Amino acid sequence: MKPISWVGVALIIAGIVLLSGKLTYTRDSESVSVGPVEIVTKRKSTLPPALGGALLLGGAVLMVVGARRR
Repeated sequence: MKPISWVGVALIIAGIVLLSGKLTYTRDSESVSVGPVEIVTKRKSTLPPALGGALLLGGAVLMVVGARRR
């Protein structure tokens, strides 16, 4: 298997993980800071599923390109 095909496989796996919705990240944003007291809010978000679809499509394209380049 060529290296471009391995990159395609990695993108397909990453796309499947993103589409499952199990990949989240937390963002901190400072709300109020009065003297020594600081109130911070944390927002938990997921990456958009469209990104997972794009990774799947890109991985499939790389797999096809890797198979044709012989």
